[in-house]
Amino acid sequence: METGHQKNIANLETLIAHCKTLGTDYAPSRDALKIVNLETIYSSANNIINSEASTSVYSTETVWNKATNDREIIFKPLKTLATQIINALDSTEATEQTVKDARTIVRKIEGARAPKSKKALDAFIESTPEKSLTASDNMPADATEPVEATESHKFISTSQQSYDLLVEHFSKLITLLNAEPAYAPNEEKLKLVTLKTLLTSMKASNSAVINTKTALDDARVTRDKIMYEEKTGLCDLALDTKKYIRSVFGSTSPKYKQISSLEFRKIKKK
Repeated sequence: METGHQKNIANLETLIAHCKTLGTDYAPSRDALKIVNLETIYSSANNIINSEASTSVYSTETVWNKATNDREIIFKPLKTLATQIINALDSTEATEQTVKDARTIVRKIEGARAPKSKKALDAFIESTPEKSLTASDNMPADATEPVEATESHKFISTSQQSYDLLVEHFSKLITLLNAEPAYAPNEEKLKLVTLKTLLTSMKASNSAVINTKTALDDARVTRDKIMYEEKTGLCDLALDTKKYIRSVFGSTSPKYKQISSLEFRKIKKK
């Protein structure tokens, strides 16, 4: 729930209700401040944030969250699997150089070592975006956008542990194994056909996150335009409406005091 944005919308609804009670005394010359137009922007803001339409922030965020969760599930066994693969390869008649090359790739997949100090760990956490080392989308606390903090920050990365690089490393490992005749495990999960199927799923899940994140970003751009565009956005129009009522009835009038405490704050955009 987008608390900061939602508060602005709720306050506009209250402001509109008060404007209606003023009857013919509420007669702004500026079209944008007329009740019908305030109701239009209220509806637009409410729809872009809260509705179940496929392009709303609510819907696109829900889809994006599912995509990131699905990707985590698919990628989770990768490091353990990589260790099992290198052990299986090492038990074959593959050359020492082939095993060495495979170990180099597996180290990149594992990509972590224990932190030397808490200070180093803190520095890593500060520099690491989002929940699984992908692009950051942090927002102010009152905006309650998705901000992730997970156990993945427990280690200092010795390689760039982004999902696209994990896909790249795993793809290289499969290519190496495919070229090694000695690698022919009987275990289903270690067979090349199984590994290639997993790689396909990894690529698809990573692409799904990228595409759904783009849709979410587009929805947020639309939201910010409706809510916070200078002069024509919800916040500025609501504040101008309050100014109009104050100019007509005076700052000490009961009619103005009824709406004077309504706040409309622009949420800092990232």
